[in-house]
Order: sequence, then structure tokens, then C-alpha cells
Amino acid sequence: MNTYTHPKVPNDLSYEDARLLMVDPDTEVRKALAHHAQTPEEILYFLAEDKDAAVRRAIAFNDNTPRKADLILAKDNDPQVRHQLANKIGRILPDLPLQAKELVLSVTSDILTQLAQDEVEHVRSILADTIKEFPNVPKEVIKLLAKDSSLTVAEPVLQFSPVLADQDLLDIINTHPLKEVISAISKRDGVSEKISGAIVETGDVDAIFNLLENKTSNIDEDSMDKILEEAPKHVGWHDPLVQRPKLSAKTVTRLTDFVAMQLLHDLQERTDLDDDLLLQLTQSIENKIAQEAQQKANLPGEDWEEGSSIHDEIAALKASGNLNQDFIDDCLDNGHRDKLFSAIAMMSDVPLEIVSNTLTQPRPKRICALCYKAGISAHSARQIQVQIAKLPNSLIIMPDANGQYSMEKEELLEVLEELD
Repeated sequence: MNTYTHPKVPNDLSYEDARLLMVDPDTEVRKALAHHAQTPEEILYFLAEDKDAAVRRAIAFNDNTPRKADLILAKDNDPQVRHQLANKIGRILPDLPLQAKELVLSVTSDILTQLAQDEVEHVRSILADTIKEFPNVPKEVIKLLAKDSSLTVAEPVLQFSPVLADQDLLDIINTHPLKEVISAISKRDGVSEKISGAIVETGDVDAIFNLLENKTSNIDEDSMDKILEEAPKHVGWHDPLVQRPKLSAKTVTRLTDFVAMQLLHDLQERTDLDDDLLLQLTQSIENKIAQEAQQKANLPGEDWEEGSSIHDEIAALKASGNLNQDFIDDCLDNGHRDKLFSAIAMMSDVPLEIVSNTLTQPRPKRICALCYKAGISAHSARQIQVQIAKLPNSLIIMPDANGQYSMEKEELLEVLEELD
């Protein structure tokens, strides 16, 4: 189907018709001929140098235009012609079979080179986005685009082009004037250890964040050590660090020193940590909770007093349906001891004095029973044993393998009757 027609240009176009029409004084006629799917290649080549830019743009649009005509158009003084040519390459390549793509790329090498050096950024940008993932693009073309002074041109090939080897990427990291290109490289699929190391050496905060977030990037221990040295002051790195695949025991241990408690809980829920490492992580978390609780206990706090605002706050939360596990977790993570006691008292319907006595005594079964009655998780019951009762590891009642209470329900109910 023709994209542009004219009454003088027949649908069924003969060679003789085309020869007559190519010199027609009417620009609209020549433009329709330039768009026509049956226009012979030699006529299209002739029209590639037509005096009217509208005709040349039509030639650039036509999929049947011969490559030698496209090369002429790649040097056209009208940027819209060059835009159209770059757009055509992007339009026809994706739908071609692999062999046809390779053929087009091989015979259009000069055209690609010319467009890669175009003075108009948009032309170069269209080209970069079009050829960014093809493996058979001439390396010279890709390197021209990768070293472009415009990020919109350089970024697509830096992130996606399989043509760029490690040495090419290292050269770009070391010499490119735009620091943002390092971030683009850090997003590449399967970033090698060598490239990761070079990115870490730059100290670029955004690039290192992207590198950590990129699950396919390969980061060796030396580079990870350097990241971990700087990580405490870059909170944005913490979540992607915790989510990194195949974390070493050394890395996990160091993460417990500075990441937020919620991220440590996320780390604890990973299924790829072995039992010894998981136990070590659990102990580190509990020690950290205890230390933080002790620090907060030594500071002026909001001690619960009968009739205080804490009681009113907890009562309001219960009335609104927001007195729940999330609130308990928040109290534990932030050392809000007295809010915790008041909340458990209301959730369990047990007097506050009994709650306070139970949670502060070295009686792990009673603590678990009270938490069970309040509808609190076994994980929180363990935290209370460490953080509030300050029990040694040997006495702590741990959750079972499924995160549930390891004590039988009957035993929990029996222990509840002993509370006083």
C-alpha cells in the first residue's frame, strides 16, 4: 500500500510510467512516485538527489530505496531527510529474519557511520536506539555512538550493545567526559568482575547503586569489601545490598553492623542462606536489638504511668483496628518498651501489671504464652525474650521451622493459667 498517492501516479506502475513521472514538474507527483512500492530502484536513486526536500524525504522513507541512494541521503543537507532515513532503519530491522538483518547491517555500514556522526543529536539518538542490541553492527559505529557527548545517544549502546568488549568499556569509563555513562554501563547484562571493579573504583554513588541493583552483575570480594566500607553512609545502597544474589557469609555479617532492622528481617527471610549462616544472622540481629534497647533504656524516655497519654493512644489504636502486629514490630524496632507493654495488655486482655512482670522475668514459656494470647508472632516473642527479658541464647524459645510457636497449643494454654 502506498503511503502517499497522486492521481497521475497509477497503482500498477510500469517502468515507462516511472521514467516519465520522475521528471514531472509537479513536486507532488514526484513525491508520490518516491513513495510508490513499485518504483524501480534506478528511479529511486535518481530521485534521491531531487531538488525538493519533500521528495528526498519520501525516498528516505521508502523501504525499497537502494543502499547507494540511502548513502546519498545520509549526507543530505536537510535534517528531516536524515531523520527519515534513521527512522527507516529502525522500522525495517526488527521484523527482518536474522540473516537479513546481518545483510542489511553489512551493506549499510557507510550509511550507519555517516548517521553516527550526524550533526543533529536526534538523528544520532534514533540510530543508537535502533541498533543498540544488534551483535553485527560494525564496532566503529557503536564506538562512535558510545563516545558521543550526548547521553541520549551514548546511553542505549553503553547499556545494551553486545559489540562492546570489556576493554572498550574500560576505555570509556576512564575517558568519557560524561559521568552518567558509568551508570549506563553498570546496568549492562552480566557486567564482568573487571568492569564492576572499575566502576567501584570511580566512587560514583549512582553507578554503584545501579551495579548493586543489577542482579546479573558480577562483583568480586575485593570490590564488595570496598562497597561495604562506604555503605554505612549511603543508605540508598542498603536495600540492593541485602537483595544481592549469593551473598557471602562475610558480607552478611558486615551488613548486620549498619543496615536498618527491617532490612535485616528481609535478609533473615532469604531461602538461600545455609543453616549456620542463618543462625549467625539471627544471633547478630538479636544482639543488635538488645544493644539498641539498652542504649534507649539509658536515655530519658516516655515511662508509662497510669492514666498517661500512652494508655489513651493504645486504646485509640485498638478502637480503630490498628493495634496489630505491625504496631508491635514498630515498638520492638524502636525500643518503645512501655507502648509495647500497654499494647500487649490490651491485645491479650491481661492486666498491665501482669504483662510487665511476665515480660521482664526470665520465664520464656510464660512470655511465649502471653504473646500467643495477644496474637503476636513467634518471631516477636523471641525478640521480647532477648530485648526485654534479656535471656541468654541457651534459654530462648525459638520459633519452629515454619516461623510458628514451637510450644504446643495445649502447653501454651496451660502456662497462661499460671500468669499472675
